[in-house]
Amino acid sequence: MALVAFDTLRCVKHFTAAGVPAARAKAQAEALADLLAFQPQTHAPQDSSNAEQLAHAVENMEAGFKSLEETFAQIKRLLTHP
Repeated sequence: MALVAFDTLRCVKHFTAAGVPAARAKAQAEALADLLAFQPQTHAPQDSSNAEQLAHAVENMEAGFKSLEETFAQIKRLLTHP
């Protein structure tokens, strides 16, 4: 899987320009960078039959996506209701 180049500083600037507080913008940009850098083949459990570890990884990914959805919804609200 190829890595995606992701500029966290640029992302923080976009978030703060949309009204997201700087500390939150930085945390969300870093979380997004971690999510984009995630490579399942290197993070998969040694025993691929270990359903518990796989379920935990899926839960973490879903939580990351939910956080991103909330961030984008907040940005959309800020942009449509100045």
